[in-house]
Amino acid sequence: EMSTRNGYDLWAEPSLRKMFNLPLRMSFADGTLAPFNDSRSANLVNYDGLYEMAYARLQDPLLGAWLGRRDRSRNGLFWGPSTLPNREAATLRSETFLESGYAVLRNDVNDHALILKFGPHGGWHGHYDKLGFVSFASGGFLGLDPGTQSYAAPTHDSWDKVTLSHNTVVVDQVNQAEATGQLLWTAGDERFQAARASAGPA
Repeated sequence: EMSTRNGYDLWAEPSLRKMFNLPLRMSFADGTLAPFNDSRSANLVNYDGLYEMAYARLQDPLLGAWLGRRDRSRNGLFWGPSTLPNREAATLRSETFLESGYAVLRNDVNDHALILKFGPHGGWHGHYDKLGFVSFASGGFLGLDPGTQSYAAPTHDSWDKVTLSHNTVVVDQVNQAEATGQLLWTAGDERFQAARASAGPA
Protein backbone atom coordinates (compact mmCIF):
# COMPACT_ATOMS: atom_id res chain seq x y z
CA GLU A 1 0.00 0.00 0.00
CA MET A 2 2.85 2.39 0.84
CA SER A 3 4.56 1.53 -2.43
CA THR A 4 1.41 2.21 -4.43
CA ARG A 5 1.00 5.62 -2.81
CA ASN A 6 4.59 6.41 -3.75
CA GLY A 7 4.30 5.71 -7.46
CA TYR A 8 5.01 1.98 -7.74
CA ASP A 9 1.81 -0.02 -7.91
CA LEU A 10 2.62 -3.47 -6.56
CA TRP A 11 -1.06 -4.36 -6.90
CA ALA A 12 -0.56 -4.34 -10.66
CA GLU A 13 1.98 -7.18 -10.38
CA PRO A 14 0.44 -10.53 -11.44
CA SER A 15 2.52 -12.34 -8.81
CA LEU A 16 0.85 -10.37 -6.01
CA ARG A 17 -2.60 -11.38 -7.27
CA LYS A 18 -1.43 -15.01 -7.34
CA MET A 19 -0.10 -14.70 -3.80
CA PHE A 20 -3.63 -13.90 -2.62
CA ASN A 21 -5.76 -16.20 -4.75
CA LEU A 22 -3.56 -19.32 -4.86
CA PRO A 23 -4.09 -20.22 -1.17
CA LEU A 24 -7.85 -19.83 -1.67
CA ARG A 25 -7.74 -22.19 -4.66
CA MET A 26 -5.96 -24.78 -2.49
CA SER A 27 -8.14 -24.35 0.61
CA PHE A 28 -10.97 -26.49 1.83
CA ALA A 29 -14.55 -25.20 2.08
CA ASP A 30 -14.05 -23.66 5.53
CA GLY A 31 -10.89 -21.79 4.46
CA THR A 32 -8.47 -24.28 6.00
CA LEU A 33 -5.17 -25.13 4.32
CA ALA A 34 -3.72 -28.63 4.54
CA PRO A 35 -0.57 -28.81 6.71
CA PHE A 36 1.80 -30.39 4.18
CA ASN A 37 5.54 -30.61 4.92
CA ASP A 38 6.81 -28.51 7.82
CA SER A 39 3.69 -26.41 8.14
CA ARG A 40 0.70 -26.33 10.42
CA SER A 41 -2.93 -26.10 9.48
CA ALA A 42 -4.03 -22.49 8.98
CA ASN A 43 -7.39 -20.92 8.24
CA LEU A 44 -7.50 -18.10 5.70
CA VAL A 45 -10.52 -16.53 7.41
CA ASN A 46 -8.05 -15.37 10.08
CA TYR A 47 -6.33 -13.27 7.39
CA ASP A 48 -9.49 -11.56 6.15
CA GLY A 49 -8.12 -8.06 6.87
CA LEU A 50 -5.38 -8.65 4.30
CA TYR A 51 -7.90 -10.13 1.89
CA GLU A 52 -10.09 -7.05 2.30
CA MET A 53 -7.13 -4.88 1.25
CA ALA A 54 -6.51 -7.10 -1.77
CA TYR A 55 -10.18 -7.12 -2.75
CA ALA A 56 -10.40 -3.32 -2.54
CA ARG A 57 -7.51 -3.05 -5.01
CA LEU A 58 -8.03 -6.09 -7.27
CA GLN A 59 -11.84 -6.53 -7.25
CA ASP A 60 -11.30 -10.26 -7.71
CA PRO A 61 -14.62 -12.09 -7.05
CA LEU A 62 -12.74 -15.06 -5.57
CA LEU A 63 -11.25 -12.80 -2.90
CA GLY A 64 -14.62 -11.19 -2.19
CA ALA A 65 -16.30 -14.55 -1.65
CA TRP A 66 -14.26 -15.09 1.53
CA LEU A 67 -15.03 -11.79 3.20
CA GLY A 68 -17.60 -11.06 5.90
CA ARG A 69 -17.29 -14.34 7.79
CA ARG A 70 -16.42 -12.50 11.01
CA ASP A 71 -16.25 -8.93 12.35
CA ARG A 72 -14.09 -6.62 10.27
CA SER A 73 -10.53 -6.05 11.42
CA ARG A 74 -8.70 -2.74 11.74
CA ASN A 75 -6.78 -3.42 8.50
CA GLY A 76 -10.04 -4.17 6.74
CA LEU A 77 -11.68 -1.01 8.00
CA PHE A 78 -8.69 1.20 7.15
CA TRP A 79 -7.70 -0.23 3.78
CA GLY A 80 -10.55 -2.50 2.66
CA PRO A 81 -13.63 -1.65 0.60
CA SER A 82 -16.14 0.77 2.08
CA THR A 83 -18.74 -2.02 2.01
CA LEU A 84 -18.18 -5.72 1.68
CA PRO A 85 -19.58 -7.57 -1.33
CA ASN A 86 -22.58 -9.83 -0.90
CA ARG A 87 -20.95 -13.02 0.27
CA GLU A 88 -21.53 -16.03 -1.90
CA ALA A 89 -19.84 -19.37 -1.66
CA ALA A 90 -16.64 -19.40 -3.67
CA THR A 91 -16.85 -21.61 -6.73
CA LEU A 92 -13.78 -23.80 -6.45
CA ARG A 93 -13.01 -26.40 -9.08
CA SER A 94 -10.66 -29.35 -9.30
CA GLU A 95 -7.26 -28.05 -10.27
CA THR A 96 -3.66 -29.17 -10.57
CA PHE A 97 -0.57 -27.24 -9.53
CA LEU A 98 2.22 -28.87 -11.49
CA GLU A 99 5.23 -26.91 -10.23
CA SER A 100 4.41 -27.35 -6.55
CA GLY A 101 3.04 -30.82 -7.18
CA TYR A 102 -0.55 -30.94 -5.92
CA ALA A 103 -3.83 -32.12 -7.41
CA VAL A 104 -6.98 -30.72 -5.77
CA LEU A 105 -10.10 -32.79 -6.43
CA ARG A 106 -13.53 -31.31 -5.64
CA ASN A 107 -17.18 -31.96 -6.42
CA ASP A 108 -20.18 -29.68 -6.95
CA VAL A 109 -22.47 -31.50 -4.52
CA ASN A 110 -20.93 -30.91 -1.09
CA ASP A 111 -17.73 -29.80 0.63
CA HIS A 112 -15.79 -33.03 0.01
CA ALA A 113 -12.33 -32.31 -1.37
CA LEU A 114 -9.04 -34.16 -1.53
CA ILE A 115 -5.53 -32.85 -2.12
CA LEU A 116 -2.97 -35.30 -3.52
CA LYS A 117 0.72 -34.51 -3.15
CA PHE A 118 3.15 -35.66 -5.85
CA GLY A 119 5.71 -32.87 -6.31
CA PRO A 120 9.22 -32.00 -5.14
CA HIS A 121 10.50 -33.29 -1.82
CA GLY A 122 10.88 -29.84 -0.30
CA GLY A 123 14.49 -29.90 0.95
CA TRP A 124 15.06 -29.97 4.70
CA HIS A 125 11.38 -29.11 5.29
CA GLY A 126 10.14 -31.97 3.11
CA HIS A 127 8.37 -35.06 4.36
CA TYR A 128 8.65 -38.57 2.93
CA ASP A 129 5.05 -38.62 1.74
CA LYS A 130 4.80 -38.90 -2.05
CA LEU A 131 1.24 -39.67 -3.15
CA GLY A 132 0.02 -38.75 0.31
CA PHE A 133 -3.31 -36.96 0.58
CA VAL A 134 -5.51 -34.93 2.88
CA SER A 135 -9.26 -35.37 2.67
CA PHE A 136 -11.95 -32.98 3.92
CA ALA A 137 -15.72 -33.52 4.12
CA SER A 138 -18.73 -32.64 6.28
CA GLY A 139 -16.92 -29.66 7.76
CA GLY A 140 -13.71 -31.37 8.90
CA PHE A 141 -10.68 -33.47 8.07
CA LEU A 142 -11.20 -37.16 7.30
CA GLY A 143 -7.69 -37.97 6.14
CA LEU A 144 -5.06 -36.09 8.12
CA ASP A 145 -1.47 -35.04 7.59
CA PRO A 146 0.62 -34.63 10.75
CA GLY A 147 2.15 -31.36 9.61
CA THR A 148 4.85 -30.38 12.07
CA GLN A 149 5.50 -29.53 15.67
CA SER A 150 8.52 -27.92 17.31
CA TYR A 151 11.72 -28.87 15.49
CA ALA A 152 13.20 -29.58 18.93
CA ALA A 153 10.60 -32.29 19.61
CA PRO A 154 12.19 -35.74 19.21
CA THR A 155 9.10 -36.93 17.36
CA HIS A 156 9.55 -34.30 14.64
CA ASP A 157 11.99 -36.60 12.84
CA SER A 158 10.62 -39.90 14.12
CA TRP A 159 6.93 -39.20 13.37
CA ASP A 160 6.12 -35.92 11.59
CA LYS A 161 8.35 -36.63 8.59
CA VAL A 162 8.16 -40.41 8.21
CA THR A 163 6.11 -42.14 5.54
CA LEU A 164 4.11 -44.19 8.04
CA SER A 165 2.50 -41.08 9.56
CA HIS A 166 1.02 -39.98 6.22
CA ASN A 167 -1.86 -41.22 4.09
CA THR A 168 0.26 -43.04 1.53
CA VAL A 169 1.77 -46.43 0.78
CA VAL A 170 4.55 -47.83 2.98
CA VAL A 171 6.62 -50.62 1.43
CA ASP A 172 8.52 -53.07 3.66
CA GLN A 173 8.19 -50.72 6.64
CA VAL A 174 10.77 -48.38 5.09
CA ASN A 175 10.65 -44.61 4.58
CA GLN A 176 10.34 -43.36 1.05
CA ALA A 177 13.43 -41.83 -0.53
CA GLU A 178 13.57 -38.13 -1.36
CA ALA A 179 11.96 -37.82 -4.76
CA THR A 180 9.94 -35.71 -7.15
CA GLY A 181 6.81 -37.37 -8.46
CA GLN A 182 4.85 -36.65 -11.60
CA LEU A 183 1.20 -36.13 -12.49
CA LEU A 184 0.21 -38.69 -15.13
CA TRP A 185 -3.37 -37.64 -15.86
CA THR A 186 -6.53 -36.11 -14.49
CA ALA A 187 -10.09 -36.76 -15.52
CA GLY A 188 -13.57 -35.82 -14.39
CA ASP A 189 -17.10 -34.76 -15.16
CA GLU A 190 -20.23 -34.05 -13.13
CA ARG A 191 -20.03 -37.56 -11.63
CA PHE A 192 -16.40 -37.88 -10.54
CA GLN A 193 -12.95 -36.31 -10.31
CA ALA A 194 -9.76 -38.37 -10.51
CA ALA A 195 -6.01 -37.97 -10.73
CA ARG A 196 -3.19 -40.42 -11.29
CA ALA A 197 0.37 -39.66 -10.25
CA SER A 198 3.72 -41.37 -9.98
CA ALA A 199 5.90 -41.13 -6.89
CA GLY A 200 8.99 -41.14 -9.09
CA PRO A 201 11.96 -42.96 -7.51
CA ALA A 202 10.53 -42.67 -3.98
